[in-house]
Amino acid sequence: MEVRRSDPRSERPAWCRPKPPRPPACRCTSVALPKPPELPDPAIYSQEKLHLAGTLPSWDTPDISAIEWRPRHTPGVKSVAWVRVHNHSSTTSAVNVAVVAEMSEFGIGTPREPVASLFCSVGPNAHAVIEFPVPQKYGKQASAGVHVTLMHPTDSDRSNNAGSQALAFINLNVASVTTRLRVRNPAAQAAVIQLRCVANGTLSATATPSSVALQPGAEASVDIEISRLPTAPAVQANVTEGAVTVIGVGPGNSLVGGVTYLVL
Repeated sequence: MEVRRSDPRSERPAWCRPKPPRPPACRCTSVALPKPPELPDPAIYSQEKLHLAGTLPSWDTPDISAIEWRPRHTPGVKSVAWVRVHNHSSTTSAVNVAVVAEMSEFGIGTPREPVASLFCSVGPNAHAVIEFPVPQKYGKQASAGVHVTLMHPTDSDRSNNAGSQALAFINLNVASVTTRLRVRNPAAQAAVIQLRCVANGTLSATATPSSVALQPGAEASVDIEISRLPTAPAVQANVTEGAVTVIGVGPGNSLVGGVTYLVL
């Protein structure tokens, strides 16, 4: 009797599992959504955004309050500052917006130091107000700079995430007053900083010199002369007469910083 032997190469050992069949080649297609996903838009009054749009900004911002002034009281830095955070989205809440606050000496381009890092959530078309303590060294001064940056991972517009308050008060009880302003170059390269004065109300203002050439980290003092127009009417005491804003502009129309004087 003939015995047939199978070819061992054609047999698979019992302990080996057969290989699964190869999946078919993926033929993926993109799916068009009826509309893009809704995103929040946390925002604050932004001087840089206004400057780049050709609008004159003010450092008397409505969204930061750290300088206190009341009639018949000496102006000064408050012990507690507040920040107003907006959400410009009409449909989506801004959850856990990071709010980073820094402070500086009064001036343009002066060094900043972090003072608070907070979080807040803001509903659609709403705003939230948060507070933070002011370091004691600033509380003893008549003026200072407060700088706020907002951060959110799904922010739909990052051009309105940074704003500052740099506010001082001037008593104009004579025809003109001259005050000294610190101007510093915060950039990593040398720069010529142009100083532009914008006055409203019954005032005029000039900067001398009108530009300064500074090495990185260097600073200079500039004289700001604030005058009352000859035809200006008499102003009631303890009432702001107008405002003077000084804007520091660097190479390429970049915004170095600015300050606003409220004139009493």
